[in-house]
Amino acid sequence: MGLDIYVWKEEVLESKQNDDGNKEQIIKKTDVLWDMGWTIGRFLQDTFDLDNCKKEGIDLNNACEELAKEVKTPTRNDEDAQNEGYEDSLKDLLGVLTEGQKYNADENNSYVEYFWELWW
Repeated sequence: MGLDIYVWKEEVLESKQNDDGNKEQIIKKTDVLWDMGWTIGRFLQDTFDLDNCKKEGIDLNNACEELAKEVKTPTRNDEDAQNEGYEDSLKDLLGVLTEGQKYNADENNSYVEYFWELWW
């Protein structure tokens, strides 16, 4: 039991004008991480001010910076954190977001937005 953590990315594949004159976009949504645990969930909630069941965009630079600090010196080392694999979850999340940061830095790539959501 714990907080469910879901991270995905959305990439605009095509943007065109339809017959009505409205702009239409085709967006590819890709799941990049599913995780759970009270410890990592509370860290994300407190650090990034996330609410329950609310889609939030991720500022990759800020998120990577905050996660790297926590990976370097975890604020939680209690039994719950150890049982839930807190440090491994942090590293997994940091890895996913770092890859996104590198991908978006390449000018040949379309801009991809990352989102996350918590459920408890």
